[in-house]
Amino acid sequence: MIINSPFEEPKSHWHYDRQSRTFDQRDGRRPAGYVVATPDSQSFDDPSIFIDLPLVNQIRSRVKTWRENYPGVTGITKRLLEHWHDREQRQYPLFFCQLEAIETLIWLTEAPAAEKTGIDIPKDGDFTRLCSKMATGSGKTVVMAMLIAWQVLNKVTYPHDPRFSKYIVAIAPGLTVKERLKVLEPFGAGNYYDEFGLVPAGLIEKLRQGKVLIHNWHKLSWETEEQVAKKRSWPILARNSFSFAENCPAPLFLEHPLVPSFSSALQHCKQVTIHYQENYMLYGNTGQTGLPYNFWFLHLCMVTQVYASVA
Repeated sequence: MIINSPFEEPKSHWHYDRQSRTFDQRDGRRPAGYVVATPDSQSFDDPSIFIDLPLVNQIRSRVKTWRENYPGVTGITKRLLEHWHDREQRQYPLFFCQLEAIETLIWLTEAPAAEKTGIDIPKDGDFTRLCSKMATGSGKTVVMAMLIAWQVLNKVTYPHDPRFSKYIVAIAPGLTVKERLKVLEPFGAGNYYDEFGLVPAGLIEKLRQGKVLIHNWHKLSWETEEQVAKKRSWPILARNSFSFAENCPAPLFLEHPLVPSFSSALQHCKQVTIHYQENYMLYGNTGQTGLPYNFWFLHLCMVTQVYASVA
């Protein structure tokens, strides 16, 4: 039974009692968490165990309060957020989960430090993981378009701000998905920015100053230490492949040269922002570890797509 509107924050949820194996409706939003199998259970109807995610629940409440006036954001970001919340700007309103996903990523990037006091996101080595978990069919590719618009428009308006990027590399898990990802190209027919009214009319030309390059996953390969050492000795734009993680323990390279127009744009890049959308892991780096680039990875669960953007 559906008990909430997809356009509003959930007001109630179905609570599962693992002892009685029954559901009852409770007020408020379901706490964030995940379910694991009961240890040593071999039953086909294992009631499982719910594991709470306190950090996610803490961030949710902070973002909800911050949402009231979005303190700390740039003028461009504020305009985008107001546009996305305005239901008159598109035929179908954006889902609450889509708005909350982009708001959370913006909050983590632009909110004042005081807003994030006590929020300690664990690191995996030098990298910080950021995850925006969304259900299948909830519109994750639309969120990617929103994220690209947010990054590109801010970078074009504030070119010296290292938090933003206007060069995007999208990596698809197969040729079928690669074709579908054309909706992320601002100039493409049927692009999501136009189809979903994601960008105010006055900002469309700024969005088109960004560059979106789409590749299939087979153009990525893991390099050996010997290959890495050899490629580090070449000028970056003379290499047979472009690294966007070249100082990492297992660098990731594109196997073929990027198109000339994209390569020339990369020549002046000082930061790299990675938006990563895939079924598995998510990593990010704030640029404070001595790496030559800033890394920022985004994970939207249950999607077989990988995105990378270079600033």
